[in-house]
Amino acid sequence: MKNSLLSISMIRKLILSFLAILVVAGIAYTISSVYLSEKYYAETTQRLHANLAQDLIDEKFTNESPFQINGQINKALFGDIMHDMMAVNRAIEVYLLNTEGVVQYSVVLDHDAPQTNDMKIDLKPINNFIENKGQGYFLGEDPKTLPKNKFFRLPSSKKKIWKGTFISC
Repeated sequence: MKNSLLSISMIRKLILSFLAILVVAGIAYTISSVYLSEKYYAETTQRLHANLAQDLIDEKFTNESPFQINGQINKALFGDIMHDMMAVNRAIEVYLLNTEGVVQYSVVLDHDAPQTNDMKIDLKPINNFIENKGQGYFLGEDPKTLPKNKFFRLPSSKKKIWKGTFISC
């Protein structure tokens, strides 16, 4: 049997090679499944809530301004907005941005911390999202975890709510 075409050592090598291929394929499948599932979730969530910011503007800012008469941010209004948003979905964050991308106010940020003063995000993905009316998948900077990108919801039109500011959810 020494001259047999399939020796015991050859069979072992074949079995180990086959198992190694199965393990590598299983790991690759798991990694790609997790990645694609997360991307699908983010894209689906973005499409589902594409009009959220516009609906928020239409509902909350028809009779009230995000700014008080003295120019200060209406924190009570934003507290009310966050209460309503958290009742809908705890993952929603609302930011008041100016036209340069500076975060003027958000309930989720600590505005007393020095790193949040003059926090600025890139408006290019936001403008692309608005120009495409929420169709497509866009990642934008997340002020809470800069420089990490995250999916977002914005007004589907360039309707500004007060003197060059707009809402990003």
